[in-house]
Amino acid sequence: MASTIKIEKFTRKNNFNQWQIKMRALLKEQGIWAPLSSRSSNLEASFLEQQEEKAHSLILLSLSDEVLYEVAEEQTVVGLWLKLEKLYMTKSICNKLLLKKRLFGLHMKEGASLKSIWMSLIQY
Repeated sequence: MASTIKIEKFTRKNNFNQWQIKMRALLKEQGIWAPLSSRSSNLEASFLEQQEEKAHSLILLSLSDEVLYEVAEEQTVVGLWLKLEKLYMTKSICNKLLLKKRLFGLHMKEGASLKSIWMSLIQY
């Protein structure tokens, strides 16, 4: 039975870490996390190949068009996962500058709670 759980596509504008956690949970929920797991060596090759294809497709379908073009050449689910991590989890100078820009651009509206400010920060 197919799952009706859906996650928002990763667009580069939303938080990659949150998307990755949700995607990992979705892959596990659908029973296709094994190709990305280090404990997959005990599985039958044909079963593992079938899971690999499903996981690869699900991840690709969960990416925006812009992100999809950056990782489309990756043929394996492990390669795809690692490429996404490399592109969006790195602590590059550009990422740091973007975060600083967002932080310094924050303005607290009168009557707003600190919790709402904090929640708007962690969504990035």
